[in-house]
Amino acid sequence: MKYPKGFGAPFVLIAIGVLVAVTVAGFVIQRRTTGERTSRGSQQAITASDTTDTKLDKDFSDIDTSVNAINVDAASIDAGLNDKMGDLSE
Repeated sequence: MKYPKGFGAPFVLIAIGVLVAVTVAGFVIQRRTTGERTSRGSQQAITASDTTDTKLDKDFSDIDTSVNAINVDAASIDAGLNDKMGDLSE
């Protein structure tokens, strides 16, 4: 397929325009969703029932459980990193 002389420059300009439009649209969408997440997070009110001793104790217990699970995972990773290389010349 032969293109007429001078066809490349307009084609490149159109391609650059589309690329810029898609990039700008991506940034706008990203800012909009980030703003929505921020505004939704700030609208959550803390009620008096959320700060009872029982609720706080449960939250601390959940945190302790998560930290202990991370410690077990870290110990497993450390044990795996201390493996000794076997003789592979068999």
